[in-house]
Amino acid sequence: EIPPPIPVKFTLAEPGVVTLVIEDEQGRRVRNLVSETAFPAGENVVWWDGSDDLLRDPEAARHGLYQLPTRFVAPGTYTVRGLTRKPLELTYEQSVYSAGHPAWETADKTGCWMTNHTPPTSIACVPASRTRDGQPLVFMGAFVAEGGHGLQWLAEDGKKIGGQGWVGGNWTGAPTLTVDLGPKAVADHLCYVASIWDGELRITAKSREFQDKPILKLQLGDDPRPDKHPQGTHPLPRLVDFDGGDRKFVLAGIAAHDGVIACSLIRQNEIRFIEIASGKTIRTQSIENPRGLAYDQQGRLLALSGTKVVRFDNQDSPAETIIATGLDDPRHIALDDEANYYISDQGHSHQVKVFSPDGRFLRTLGKSGEPKAGLYDPQQMNHPNGLGVDGQGRLWVAENDFHPKRVSLWSPQGDLLRAFYGPGEYGGGGVLDPQNKARFFYKGQEFRLDWQAGTDALVRVFYRPSPLMEAHYGPYSPDTPLYPDARRGERYFTSCFTHNPTNGDGVSFVWRDAGATVDLVAALGNAHEWPILKTEPFDECWPEGAAPQGDENRN
Repeated sequence: EIPPPIPVKFTLAEPGVVTLVIEDEQGRRVRNLVSETAFPAGENVVWWDGSDDLLRDPEAARHGLYQLPTRFVAPGTYTVRGLTRKPLELTYEQSVYSAGHPAWETADKTGCWMTNHTPPTSIACVPASRTRDGQPLVFMGAFVAEGGHGLQWLAEDGKKIGGQGWVGGNWTGAPTLTVDLGPKAVADHLCYVASIWDGELRITAKSREFQDKPILKLQLGDDPRPDKHPQGTHPLPRLVDFDGGDRKFVLAGIAAHDGVIACSLIRQNEIRFIEIASGKTIRTQSIENPRGLAYDQQGRLLALSGTKVVRFDNQDSPAETIIATGLDDPRHIALDDEANYYISDQGHSHQVKVFSPDGRFLRTLGKSGEPKAGLYDPQQMNHPNGLGVDGQGRLWVAENDFHPKRVSLWSPQGDLLRAFYGPGEYGGGGVLDPQNKARFFYKGQEFRLDWQAGTDALVRVFYRPSPLMEAHYGPYSPDTPLYPDARRGERYFTSCFTHNPTNGDGVSFVWRDAGATVDLVAALGNAHEWPILKTEPFDECWPEGAAPQGDENRN
């Protein structure tokens, strides 16, 4: 191939990335010849055909046709100027807000930590007597998974052994988990995973070889998304902080004993019993507002019923109330070797409450108080949910919250032993503070980074989402710090660079840093992309003739 007629020669002392431009006698640029192109050390040559690039279309990005008409320069003297730099070298320093080692998925499934779409909700501790190698395991899960692992398993020292994305069908991870410790348990089954998706109850066993063994797929009924309800019908009121709480069929807990799995269906006020061997429903039990379930050492079923704990001695016996007071909004129940009850309670306390086998209150784990924005206190649980007591008597707690996503590990006496954080949501994100690289901001959370140790610590949750900020890709949140010259000494945050993981946003918000928390001070953009503005209280704010609930391209 014959090159263009004019050689442009240059020499590099070492390999580099080169940019070359050509200018006329008046110093005006007529051609961008080479841009950010790697060349080896020594003598190099690029070729110029004598044309300029001044006829490029400045509207090309808008209409998508990139054309550069050829036009030769006038005769004269031209100068080549160039820049060179060393190639960028990427060095992995650390990951923020992930307990994974490494933070990304690996071929052996030991990398990454949990999943992007939903926080951890379930725990199951498998004793050493049930595993293939005689080592105890801790399983933990989350409701919906797209990236990462909706179900993962660890050694009791916190080292991840494996994980997977979906269990039982598309999208679902492991929102509920249980272990069958009865004498007639299926020997090859480590634990059971159950979920409901679009009205389908899915139950899967995890074998000693970490294989999935389907137990049941049962369509309980038609259960469309709230935005897909037939015209003239109304979605059900949302069950707050229950996975799938906006649907008709909501699985609030499971427990297994002697080859039978009990499933609590909170809206239907029933417990459904599934035989593992056949995958068939063998009976149902009516119970008011059923939630978490567990079997005790005698094989008696314990159930959270509203704010009470009840017990069924056998399938024919009536429910006996074991705990009548002291619970506000309980979610799950676990037992230790002494048959004490550990109950995750939300409501006003957000603690784990411990009761004796006869129902006497013993103690609490974690500080009391509802989740709120401010300086972060690791002793405070946020939405404690799934529980599991391991072989050392320690309590694992899955906290069903995004600020932060966390699994915490506690001693029986209530000492916080360890906490596992993350991961980030779909699309990742986060921003380093341009004025202090030891500060990192993500979804209204501030992390302190130790670059030498390669560690991070959550120090502040300065923003918790409100219904005002709801949007398709999750709530708008303050992420990117701003330091305006006109407001020296003040820090602001915006959502415009970090909210949408796949496209730009048509609306942006600005918050002022008020110390422990932030204050929303401004919003700018397309009103159609702020959902709250499409609700009835704002109808009068729209121009006459506009239909905010209609096609935004016509409004």
